[in-house]
Amino acid sequence: MPEIETKDYKDGYKKFSSRAKRYAEVPEKTKGLLKKATLKADKNKSSLSDIWEKFQLLIDLVKAWSKGDYRHI
Repeated sequence: MPEIETKDYKDGYKKFSSRAKRYAEVPEKTKGLLKKATLKADKNKSSLSDIWEKFQLLIDLVKAWSKGDYRHI
């Protein structure tokens, strides 16, 4: 990975890791985020056609994790 991409990744990780932690700690907050993401994805389904199945799998995984059904992430 080129150095600039690695730096961008690290900067993005720092920027969003605390927000992600807050979502992980509050299942209702996670549920709201998933609802927003699903609605937005449905509106843009044609743009996401190449990854639609993988996106749905990701949403299902996060739902299961937030309910405590699956914690091996």
